[in-house]
Amino acid sequence: EKSIRHGHPSTLHLWWARRPLAACRAVLFAQLVDDPSSVPEEFPDEAAQERERRRLFDVVERLVKWENSNDPRAIGAARREVARSAARGLGVPPPRSGRRADPRRAKAPGRPPRPQQIRRPRAARLLSGPFGKTLWDRRRSVWGWGGGLALLTLFMFSTWPALSEDAEAMAGLISALPREVFALFGISNPESMVTAAGYLSSRTYQVIGPILIVLFTVRGVSSGFIREERAGVLDLVLAAPAPRRRVLAAKAGGTALSAALAAAAPTGAALAGDAVWSTGLGTARILAAGAGLCLLGLFFGGLALLIWTMTGRSFSAVRITAAAAFGTFLLNGLGALTDGMAPLRLLSPFYWYLGDAPPLAKGFEPSYLLLLFGALAATWAASVRFRRRDLAV
Repeated sequence: EKSIRHGHPSTLHLWWARRPLAACRAVLFAQLVDDPSSVPEEFPDEAAQERERRRLFDVVERLVKWENSNDPRAIGAARREVARSAARGLGVPPPRSGRRADPRRAKAPGRPPRPQQIRRPRAARLLSGPFGKTLWDRRRSVWGWGGGLALLTLFMFSTWPALSEDAEAMAGLISALPREVFALFGISNPESMVTAAGYLSSRTYQVIGPILIVLFTVRGVSSGFIREERAGVLDLVLAAPAPRRRVLAAKAGGTALSAALAAAAPTGAALAGDAVWSTGLGTARILAAGAGLCLLGLFFGGLALLIWTMTGRSFSAVRITAAAAFGTFLLNGLGALTDGMAPLRLLSPFYWYLGDAPPLAKGFEPSYLLLLFGALAATWAASVRFRRRDLAV
C-alpha cells in the first residue's frame, strides 16, 4: 500500500497496521482463485490463459483500492471469482481421514458428486463469524459444566424421597447448626431446607450452581476477549471491515448463549426430576429459577467485560470481578444475620437472585429484571468504551 521496494513480505507495509486492507485482499484473492493455467479444459492455449489472467488482474486492481472497500460491485466480482474456483473443486470429493474415511465412497474423476456427498464440516456451520466461533470454542465447556450441574440436580432429586420421610430428624439437625454456617453459603433461611423446594435449591440454585455459572460466564469473557487480545487473534478479527460494536455484540452474544445453555442443563434435569419423583415444584417455578441463575451469571459476565474495556488488563478484569462476586455473596449471607448490614443486602446481585426464599419456592421475581438490566447496561457501556481503546499488541 505504501512503497514496495523489493519482493520481501516485510515491505508490503511500512508498519504493522491493523488494516493493510489492500495487501490482505490481494493475497487472499490470489490464494482462493485458480490461475488459468490450472484449468486447461477451459483455457487450452497460452493466449486464452493470458486473457483470463489479465481479466483477473483487473478484478484485483479494483478490489485493492481503498475507496472500493465497501463497493458492492468490486466485492461482488471478487466473490463470483472465488465461487467459480470453489465450484471447480467439487468435481472430485476431498479426501477424508479418520473414522469417516471410506475409499468406497470415492467418485470417479469427472463425474459430479451426489448432493449427499457435498457436506460442510460441522465447524464450518459455526465458524462463519464471531458469534459462531465463540459458541464453537465453548462447546466442550457447556457440556462439562452444564452436565455436572445436571448430574448434581438429579442426585438431589433422587435423595429427597428418603429424606422427606424423616423430616423431624432433618429439622433437628438444621437447628443444631449455627445460622452463621448457612449464611456463609448463601442460605439465609435454613428452616426452608425441610421442604422440597428448600432442599432441592440448596445445592444447584443457592450454593454450587450460582458459583459455577458465574465462573463459567466470566471464564467465557476471558477466553473470548482477554485471551484473544493477548494472543493477537482479536486484532485480526477487527481487521475485517466490520464495526467494533458489532464484533463485541456478536462475541458477547455467543458467551451469553453458552451460559444460557449451561444453565439450561440443570433446569432440564430439574424438570425431569420433578416428573419422576413427584416433588410438586411445578414447571413455572423451575423455569424461573433457571432464568434467575442464568441472569446472575450474565450480570457478572457483563461486569468483567466492562472492566476489561476500561483497564485493558486481564488480571484486573478477572480478579476484580471475582472479588466483587465473592464480596457480594458474603454480603447477602451475613446481611441476613445483623440488622446493621441488612440494608446493604439490597446492593448484592445475589440478594436480587436469592432473596430470603429458595429459588424453587418462588416464581419469576421482579428483582431478576435488575440482573438483566445490569448485564445489558454493562455490555452497552463496554461497547462504547471498546470503540475508543487500543488493543494490546
